[in-house]
Amino acid sequence: MATVGYSGRSLDCPKQTLNKTRSWKALMDEYVPEEVLATRHNEILNLRAQQPVKNLAGDVIELRDVPDAKHVLSALEMGYKLRGTYKEAAAPAKSQTIYNLFYKPEVRAQVKAFEEGLKQQMINEASNTRNANEDSEDYRPEIIDV
Repeated sequence: MATVGYSGRSLDCPKQTLNKTRSWKALMDEYVPEEVLATRHNEILNLRAQQPVKNLAGDVIELRDVPDAKHVLSALEMGYKLRGTYKEAAAPAKSQTIYNLFYKPEVRAQVKAFEEGLKQQMINEASNTRNANEDSEDYRPEIIDV
């Protein structure tokens, strides 16, 4: 490309700069016109192939009429990409911002209140269980070595 006189920018990113020029679009209109792509696409949508159906012994028992467009669809995709009319679905941008909510005083206060309530609930449940066990006749306190 450099020997023909293209700029340095075109050499770095030929696809991004070359296929946006008027001359490229004129070449595409001449050699890969939209009408040809649309016609071929319509043919492919209706294209059928014969697929053999075999029995357990491996013998062909019938030929089934099925859609067959694997290779032609990839060629169509390439044609649309060359023309610049193929648009891939853009993935949603992932958020690069990370928020640390614990810097907010109101969040810290809510977390602290939640933790205190949770501790109190655990203490109440433990004491209720202990009181219920002490009231039973077969209560034997466990000795825990710490």
